[in-house]
Amino acid sequence: MTIRLTPATLTEAEVIWQIQLKAFKELLDKYQDYDTNPGNDKIDKIIEQMNEENSTFYLIKDDEQVLGAIRAVEPSDKPYKKLGPVMVLPEYQGRGIAQQAIELIEDIYGSDYWTLVTILQEDKLCHLYEKMGYQKTDETLHLKDGMTLMAFMKNYQPGAEMFKFGFGGR
Repeated sequence: MTIRLTPATLTEAEVIWQIQLKAFKELLDKYQDYDTNPGNDKIDKIIEQMNEENSTFYLIKDDEQVLGAIRAVEPSDKPYKKLGPVMVLPEYQGRGIAQQAIELIEDIYGSDYWTLVTILQEDKLCHLYEKMGYQKTDETLHLKDGMTLMAFMKNYQPGAEMFKFGFGGR
């Protein structure tokens, strides 16, 4: 399956929100992390993120079928870009769509100096990002027993000054 990305507009906020609710439902049910899981966000959060400077949501499509969405943030005052959330509808997961979407985002913005956050205990997610060249950093946030958020960075060099983005701003 070959996908493409199309920049989303504010009129598509509802579509992105519905994708997000479905894509993160399994993780929300598993960890019950209602404060940090995007699957518990309200549509206002999507609209707020869409209105942020240098923040772009893209719809992931195969022909005209929407398969998911991905967000890229390229702050003008920071050396690293931020990836996420990456969300693929459950019925399309496991088909390499997230990997293709990340590759397309990196084609648009360049492949160097990206950050992202994921759940350390989710081996499939960690494996995806590591396969894409992202490395675990020292930045973690223990949320509860059995759940730790881990920051990943592309082109990470231990000991080098890195962009501390914090976890609150997903």
